[in-house]
Amino acid sequence: MDCPHTPWLETDAFLERFNRRAIAERIPLSGSIALTNRCNLRCAHCYVGDCRWSAGGSPELSTAEFRRVLDEITGAGCLYLILTGGEPLVRPDFAEIYTHARGLGLIVTVFTNATLVDARVVSLFQEYPPQSVEITLYGGTAATYERITGVAGAYDKCLAGIERLVAGHVRLALKTVLLSLNQAELPAMEDLARRFGAKFRLDPAVFPRFDGDRAPLELRLPADQAVRLEFANPETVRAWTRYVETRVPEPASEHLYTCGAGRTTFHVDADGGLYPCLMTRRPRYDLRTGPFMVGWNEVIPQVRTRGRPPEACRACEHRLLCGYCPPFAELETGSEETPPPYLCALGKARAKALAELSGGGREA
Repeated sequence: MDCPHTPWLETDAFLERFNRRAIAERIPLSGSIALTNRCNLRCAHCYVGDCRWSAGGSPELSTAEFRRVLDEITGAGCLYLILTGGEPLVRPDFAEIYTHARGLGLIVTVFTNATLVDARVVSLFQEYPPQSVEITLYGGTAATYERITGVAGAYDKCLAGIERLVAGHVRLALKTVLLSLNQAELPAMEDLARRFGAKFRLDPAVFPRFDGDRAPLELRLPADQAVRLEFANPETVRAWTRYVETRVPEPASEHLYTCGAGRTTFHVDADGGLYPCLMTRRPRYDLRTGPFMVGWNEVIPQVRTRGRPPEACRACEHRLLCGYCPPFAELETGSEETPPPYLCALGKARAKALAELSGGGREA
């Protein structure tokens, strides 16, 4: 039996108090910044849209502007930051932006496809270690990877980038988006993760693009099939089991957004738009025209007063398992308050799988 005064218990208690205070005081502890919408891959399922490859749209923030944004979010209380894209490494000034973030004391995670990871990037991460470099795998073979990403040679470049990071002892994690095109290669991707000594996770959530294009939905797996593949991984089973055992469904809320969006989390787009989270496109505050704290205090809180939770979700016993998200719902159904049937099916399938594993034989 653990001593009640062991340091890890004291740390957990401190973090719980810390998080409660952050929520109560609306401290923006965690954020993400898309340094660019541009990408060197053309993934068939990507929700960003064609601005990944075109020169149109609003110009990206300059190096100096991103440095100012980093100063402002740090001053507002941000501790955890994700640098993402598009592909963030396409920016020639990535190293300058990244080192500025680390110099401010931010705990940084980098999302990348690893195809542009070279010796200079590895040296950068060795000198200023990130919390993690998260790399998306799109297949376990070159043929599938390149069918999904639309770029010949990308698979070999991805593996070479991962190998450089592993050789440089840079902490990394691998993940994939589960698609009809790569489902058969899930074991191969898991084998790659084991080979590199990296954690691995998958996500079956595929949604329309920001521009309304519904083409990605054609690549979505049926919910029961997706959950079957999810639960074939023992670590995924353990993660879902821990999640259900440690989380208690919150009492029915009158607010549509019950997550951290606009309360402890935020997202900054490449053109300086400040949003409550990565997926919602409103409200928006332009960081080119004013400081972060003005947007955080005067504009972003609007998301917390928008709409009501769907009636069907309020009483649903599977609401911890479906992954319901108002922005995802709006992309697919046209309304934040209309849950996508696919998410409902995922929740029921996960509940059934967990019940079967626990010997209950019926949905939890």
